[in-house]
Amino acid sequence: YLTGCEIKDLNFFMNEARAQDNGLSPATLEYLARNYGTEYREIAKLAREDQSLSETLNNDGEIQAQVVYAVRNEMARTLSDIVMRRTGIGTLGNPGEEVLRKVADVAARELRWDKEKTEKEIAAVVHLLKIPVD
Repeated sequence: YLTGCEIKDLNFFMNEARAQDNGLSPATLEYLARNYGTEYREIAKLAREDQSLSETLNNDGEIQAQVVYAVRNEMARTLSDIVMRRTGIGTLGNPGEEVLRKVADVAARELRWDKEKTEKEIAAVVHLLKIPVD
């Protein structure tokens, strides 16, 4: 199995996930369980340990804990990697400056970026999001 894919019965797994009292909203729990499989538990644990990481970033229910998870478990090292590939935060378009800054602040803390590095990472994502897709 791939990490997180040790699920034999999806309905049972989703019902079990919904029954857990992990402090996450139903939308966030649904998103995490469907996208991270059994690894959603690790993300929920991060959010429980640091309430600031449970902040919802978009309508899909994505949370700041996913940023920490991406850095610690998926080797994400750039803001563009976090926003465009490791999470769904930027996959449907520009998430907005406020969300980018929040994500960058968490990434900076995890990766020990200084202010200059953080600003360069934000600028790189803003530039990437302006590139036409068609």
